[in-house]
Amino acid sequence: MAIMSNPKLLLLDEPTAGMTLDETQKTAELIHRLSERMAVIAIEHDMAFVRALACHTYVMHQGKIIAEGDFSDIENNELVRDVYLGRA
Repeated sequence: MAIMSNPKLLLLDEPTAGMTLDETQKTAELIHRLSERMAVIAIEHDMAFVRALACHTYVMHQGKIIAEGDFSDIENNELVRDVYLGRA
């Protein structure tokens, strides 16, 4: 429904929750197409989905941005690993 109104900004909160791997991949492809005509912000915990988006990524912890950049930079960031693996 949100896409039908052709917004300038589309906000998605965990859009792949409960989806199969195939559905998740198709959603990533849809978001790629949509991002050509609108800004898209997705809040997501599924790292395979975030990786599939292959876009600029921000990581937040306790309301603060702790890292940003390409996904490859994010997944290799020691602070991100510490926070999300429970070491910090």
